[in-house]
Amino acid sequence: MNRKVPPNHMMSGGILLVLAILLMIATSSNPIGLSKNAFFKTQKTREIFSLPGRLVRTEDGGFLNYCGNAIKRMDGRGIAAWQKNLDRKELLWLGQKGYVTAEDGIVSMWNAEGELTFRKENFIANPEVLCFDGDYILFSGEIQKKQYAALLNAKGTVLWQVPIDGRTISGKTSESGFYTVLNVLDENFSGKIVFINSEGDLLWEIKRPVMMLCMEFVADGVEAVAEDRIFRTDYQGRVIREHIFEEPVLRADIGRDGYAAVVVNNMEAKLIAEPKAKIVMLDPGCSIKWSYALEKPPLNIKKSGEFVHIIYNDKILALSREGLLAYGINYAGAKSIDIVDSSRIIINRDDGSSLMEVSGGNAL
Repeated sequence: MNRKVPPNHMMSGGILLVLAILLMIATSSNPIGLSKNAFFKTQKTREIFSLPGRLVRTEDGGFLNYCGNAIKRMDGRGIAAWQKNLDRKELLWLGQKGYVTAEDGIVSMWNAEGELTFRKENFIANPEVLCFDGDYILFSGEIQKKQYAALLNAKGTVLWQVPIDGRTISGKTSESGFYTVLNVLDENFSGKIVFINSEGDLLWEIKRPVMMLCMEFVADGVEAVAEDRIFRTDYQGRVIREHIFEEPVLRADIGRDGYAAVVVNNMEAKLIAEPKAKIVMLDPGCSIKWSYALEKPPLNIKKSGEFVHIIYNDKILALSREGLLAYGINYAGAKSIDIVDSSRIIINRDDGSSLMEVSGGNAL
C-alpha cells in the first residue's frame, strides 16, 4: 500500500526548494552554470561578412583588413574602398587609429585612411608596439643591443626612452600619458611591474617569482593579474588590495572599470580525466562576485564594458558582469575578438575573420 504525502508537506517541500534556488542566486555560492544561467535566454547572432586575413575596427566607423601583406580599407558591408601593398615593410601594429610599419630601421605610422602620419629613422632596433592608447604609442626594442622601452605621441615625438632590465612582454599607458606600466620578464621567467612617469623616470618596481599575465590602469592605480594572484597598487606602488588564488591562473583580462575576469584550474574536478577550469569575476575591491564552472579551459577571454567573452575553439560565450549568459555563438577556429559596438563583434581566426551581429542583444 502506497503512503500518500499530505498536501501541506508537499507545499512545504516546494517552498524550501524555491528558497534554496533563490539563496544560490542571491549569494552566487554555486557556479552560475547551475543557477543564474538556467533562467536566462540566449540571443541570436548572424554573420554580416567574412573575409581572409585579420580585421580591426577604426575610430571613424570603418574597418582595416590585413591579408597577403596588404592593407585594405573596408566598409560595414565588407566592401573594400582601397588597398595598399606593404611590399617589404613589416606590419608592427594594426588598430583603431591605423597601422605601424617597419623597414630598414625606419618606423612609420599610417592613419586609417592609409596616409603617412610620421616616419622615424634610426629610432629603435627590433621594434614592437606594446600598445597605442589614446594619443600615445608605447614601443619596446633595442638601442645599442640593450633592451629599451620608448613612448611617442601620435605625431611621432619621442617623449622618453628608458633602458629596461629584462624583456618587456606587454605594457599600458594611462589615458593622460602621464604614467606607463611595463610587464617585464627576467631570465628566470620571474615577472615584475615597472612604473614610469611622463619624464621617463622609473618610479617603482614590484617583483614576483611568477609571470604577470595582464595589467590595466584603473581608478586609483594599477591592477595586475599574476599566475597566482590579483592585486592592485596605488600610484606610489603600495599594494592596497589583493586576492591569492588556490588554483593556478590560466587566463585573465582586466577592464578599466576595475572588474577582472580570471580563469583558473578547477581543482574540484581534478579526478576527471579531461582538464577542467572555472572563470571567476572579481570586483574593483579584488573580491569574488561569482564563479562559473567551464566545460574545458578556454583559448582566450576578453573583458569589455559590461561583458566578458569566453573563447573556445568551437564557440564563444558572453557573460554579463553579473554572471548571466547573454548569448553564445557556434564558431569554429576563433582565436580572438574585438568589440565594435553594442550589437557587433569581430571574430578573428587563423585563416580569416568575420563581422557578427548580436540580434536583440548587447555585445558591450
